[in-house]
Amino acid sequence: MTESVSQSASQAQVELPSYSDAVSNVETALSAGDGPPLRPPPEYQKKEYKPANLVIRADGSSLGTRFPRPASTDSRLILDVYGSSDFGKRQALSDIVLEHVPVPIERRRVDAETWKRWMRKFEDIMESESFSIFTGFVVFASVVGIPYWLQKHIRLQKAVAKFQDDFNNEVLQPKGMYFKTATSTFTYRTDYRTTNYHATWITIALNAAEAELLMAEDTRYKYDEAKRMHYSEPKWNHFIDSTICCGVKRVI
Repeated sequence: MTESVSQSASQAQVELPSYSDAVSNVETALSAGDGPPLRPPPEYQKKEYKPANLVIRADGSSLGTRFPRPASTDSRLILDVYGSSDFGKRQALSDIVLEHVPVPIERRRVDAETWKRWMRKFEDIMESESFSIFTGFVVFASVVGIPYWLQKHIRLQKAVAKFQDDFNNEVLQPKGMYFKTATSTFTYRTDYRTTNYHATWITIALNAAEAELLMAEDTRYKYDEAKRMHYSEPKWNHFIDSTICCGVKRVI
């Protein structure tokens, strides 16, 4: 039986499972206790779905939201990104991240001065291209509110994407690492109202193999509270990017 399975897997044409079967397989592996993040088999990554990562376990900190981010591992460093405050601009990165190079990054010969310079660039982008929740409400209530918000949102995506490309090319990739942002949404429903919560984090792959996997992953997820997992929806994300965002990929 084992030989026949191996022979069929080595043939040129591989019969892939359906999307629902693939997700079910990943969920089964999660329930068995396999470590995060989990992905479909390699042949599934290459032949059907891009980005490859369908599910990420939410086993990290919650940072004041109703749902947790992924946790750091030996091959990945997770850094929290703070969202907008109610009445003013909130600092996107903690003082510790801004002022101190993380130990796993420092071990890979990124000095403190270089780290602080690039994190300050990221902070400046987040501060200049975002606005408070109250300001957003006022903007949406005005006649030109939605076009203005959309223009600002697109500008933010472009600025963060350029930062990521520059930081990766100049600093991290030559040392076998990779930087990428991601955002997940959780819809919380009660009898009285529905509220959308957002969580954003930075993932830094700490070796070349993990960097390759991270490059293929999505940047937008939805959180399942019952299963404590973040689900990627590539087709829906592509639709939003190509229509509402005018062809600009959302990276944060």
